[in-house]
Amino acid sequence: MDKIIILIEITELMESVYSIKPRQVEATGLPVLWELLKTPPRSCSDLEVRDAIRNYAITLARCFGVKTLLELSTFRISPSQKKTLQELVS
Repeated sequence: MDKIIILIEITELMESVYSIKPRQVEATGLPVLWELLKTPPRSCSDLEVRDAIRNYAITLARCFGVKTLLELSTFRISPSQKKTLQELVS
C-alpha cells in the first residue's frame, strides 16, 4: 500500500512540475519509471501497484509525448521492458 501511495504522489508531483521544470522531471522522474519497469509486480494481488505504474507511465507520456518517452527509454531498459512501456502508454 505504501508503494502505491508514494507512486500516486510522485505522479502528481511530476505532472505539476513538468511545465516549469521539464529537465528536473527528466532527471528524477524517468529513472523511477525505468526501475519500475525492471521490477514489475509479479502476482495478481499487485493489481493496484500495476495500475499505479501504468498511471505513472501514462502521465510521463503526456508530459514528454509518447514518441519522446520511448526514445528516452532506448539504452535505459531492455527491449522487452520497452515493449511493456509501449503497451502501458498506447
